[in-house]
Amino acid sequence: MSQDVQLLNGSIAANIAFWLPDSSSETIAEAARLADAEPFILNLPEGYDTVVGEQSFRLSGGQWQRLSLARALLRRPQLLILDEATSALDSLSEARILDTISHISSGLSMLSVAHRFSSIRVANQIVVLEQGLLVERGTHAELMALDGLSAEIWRRQASDRFSPEACP
Repeated sequence: MSQDVQLLNGSIAANIAFWLPDSSSETIAEAARLADAEPFILNLPEGYDTVVGEQSFRLSGGQWQRLSLARALLRRPQLLILDEATSALDSLSEARILDTISHISSGLSMLSVAHRFSSIRVANQIVVLEQGLLVERGTHAELMALDGLSAEIWRRQASDRFSPEACP
């Protein structure tokens, strides 16, 4: 799942079922629920039948990312690759999706590329690269105990989220 979401000019359901066009409406809805997309889908003018795309109903970046995640989850992958998959989401949506992914991850391997440490803090192995070189590796707790680059980035990102400038 890429941060650059490619959606079709078509219905929400067709976009989720892109790789599996014969999917039932129940499995499409289940994937949407897992991706925290169903609440906004049900509020659209025609729900799952709402046509989205360049010349149709416009979605936010976070909504597009949730549909892309639903599309990926519909395939029930053994390996889920996330490339900045939550970059356009607010903190609450990101937390719900990460919680969902952690609950469905039995039998699922994930590789997540992220700049926001909040989206990878529950990973069982975090690899930190700087200018293409491995500089730290471990769990979130291990990296915080090192008090190196990871800890510095974590503190900076946490202070940015809670600074007066970040809150309008």
